[in-house]
Amino acid sequence: MAFTPMLRLEYRNFSWWVAQASHPTFHRLAFTWGSVVWVVNGFAAFLPFCNSHFEKAAHSTGWTAFLGATIFEIGSVLGILEYWNRDEVRNSRRKGTGSKSEGEGDIESQASERHLTAPNVPPLSSETHLEDEKPKAGRDRTTKRKDIVWFSTDTRYFRQLAWYGTFFQLLAASIFWISGFTAIPPIQSAIEENTPLIRGTYWAPQVIGGSGFIISATFLMLAAQDVWWKPKPLSIGWQVGVWNFIGGMGFMLSGAFGFPSSHWAEYQSALTTFWGGWAFLIGSIFQWYGSVNPDSK
Repeated sequence: MAFTPMLRLEYRNFSWWVAQASHPTFHRLAFTWGSVVWVVNGFAAFLPFCNSHFEKAAHSTGWTAFLGATIFEIGSVLGILEYWNRDEVRNSRRKGTGSKSEGEGDIESQASERHLTAPNVPPLSSETHLEDEKPKAGRDRTTKRKDIVWFSTDTRYFRQLAWYGTFFQLLAASIFWISGFTAIPPIQSAIEENTPLIRGTYWAPQVIGGSGFIISATFLMLAAQDVWWKPKPLSIGWQVGVWNFIGGMGFMLSGAFGFPSSHWAEYQSALTTFWGGWAFLIGSIFQWYGSVNPDSK
């Protein structure tokens, strides 16, 4: 199970902390909790329009918006870190490099495979097999320890649709975070009377960031599909993309409805935030499920 590495608590080991940050479950949990915060924000924003017993609470919506945007930003950064450290990405990058040490590793691996399948190698008895495999397993545990990749400019990423989905997610979350920062109650109170300022620093980042989430989700869906024109609804990755697309649409419309100054527009802005947060929560649950069940597609 994907949870197992996270149950070992090695607080004094710096590599352990880095490993937790780069683990798929860690950053996907961040999106799940961030989505939960946005659902709470949606309730706080939308309920006053549904029931007069609920009053608008600027502090509740402001602080939850800041917290949700911050968690999304952290999750996006960890998503990039996790992508760079995926086994298939690291193996692809290693095979494409011309360094001597990495090339030797590939040659040794190929030679080992040829040796195991060569017709002149006699079959091993069960006793010999067990004796040989025990030290080999010990060696594998030491040789499979990987260095963390903190940053990469490898151009091979630009041929991978999933990379574009991860990259645009980080870009969108970074822009969207600006609106979360300006939603902090003291800041919101200081700029709400300045129409150009609040439009440029609060509503516009929501529109741009939400559009970025839509672009990211589109790449995730395309990456999960066998062909670009044929949806793949039974794929976990495709479901993640669809629900993130809906969530991004909700957040983008929430910002767009913030520009007009009317009761109807305020209602629509709160409503789109509400169902957008729920869509992101559903998508993040699919993503979390995929991380703890790596065999699912």
